[in-house]
Amino acid sequence: MSRLKSAALAAALALGGGAAEAEPILAGQQVDLYAGYVTENLAETRAFFEGKLGFKPMFESDWFVLLALAGRQIALLKPEQAGQAPLFRRAYPGHGAWITFAVPDVDEIHRRAQAAGIPIAVPLRDEPWGERHFSVVAPNGLALDFVTYQGPLAP
Repeated sequence: MSRLKSAALAAALALGGGAAEAEPILAGQQVDLYAGYVTENLAETRAFFEGKLGFKPMFESDWFVLLALAGRQIALLKPEQAGQAPLFRRAYPGHGAWITFAVPDVDEIHRRAQAAGIPIAVPLRDEPWGERHFSVVAPNGLALDFVTYQGPLAP
């Protein structure tokens, strides 16, 4: 190898830290996962997830609740809690995130949502990529998408 190529390789290794690429941190691990949202509207959002969607509380306090439905969980946290790290103190801004609920019959879920008086944000429709879906918005601004997969995406 020429001295120029050797110098370029050494420089590239030095800039990249010189270490071999590390294994992903969760590789080979048993992992459970839930999303958490810091919200000013904890009581309203909790009531929506419990009353309108059927989630049940797994843990609750006046500043935090962990809710579950069919083995899936979501956490809600009041903002500006003194015991929380600053990363977890600011409220979710109400845009830029969504949760998808994959269901066998989205038309039935749509009928139920309408009967429950839940405002529909995205009307029931078929997408060219293989989804039939509609969307609503939770009290904390989180978009909730209800979908039945069709065509090549169908299970």
